[in-house]
Amino acid sequence: MARRISIFGATGSVGQNTIDLIARDAAAFEVVALTGGRNIARLAEDARRLGAAVAVTAYDGLLEPLRAALAGSGV
Repeated sequence: MARRISIFGATGSVGQNTIDLIARDAAAFEVVALTGGRNIARLAEDARRLGAAVAVTAYDGLLEPLRAALAGSGV
């Protein structure tokens, strides 16, 4: 059974190191949510790669660019 995990601050250095570790054994984890700040391209890329259920930005003005970056991905 996969462990369910959410990563807060996924686009920062600690978040990126966590994502790197999870990606090494992706079958062992179910990524529920990723959160990030202004780096929408990185957040969307990681959400797609890890199959996250949800991706959230801290900035209201970046919600539409995040939605556009995730269009068609199911995230």
